[in-house]
Amino acid sequence: MTQDTRLSTLVDALLDYLEGIFRNPWRRLLVLLLSLLLGAFLGHNIPALTGARSFLDEFVALGIVISTELINWIVHANFLGLRNTFLSSALNALKLGLEFALAVEACKLGS
Repeated sequence: MTQDTRLSTLVDALLDYLEGIFRNPWRRLLVLLLSLLLGAFLGHNIPALTGARSFLDEFVALGIVISTELINWIVHANFLGLRNTFLSSALNALKLGLEFALAVEACKLGS
């Protein structure tokens, strides 16, 4: 039983609006592509920024591993009922872009 407050009705209206926007398949594809590219951007820039400062590299790598495993757990273990939703697909695309960019960076460094 929920109360109909101004905030809850505002959030419901916003979610309904976003759901209407992402019903268009081209917009869904665009968001998935942007998630993939954002993951690639992060994958290229996170090692460059932490490597330039050479400060806490191991903890940043641990954070990346934990975040990718958390995304795997959310997407594939049906955590919070997000198994085949658009949000899980966007998170998975972000993770794939991040992992691909990290693999490319590793190949560039020769490790």
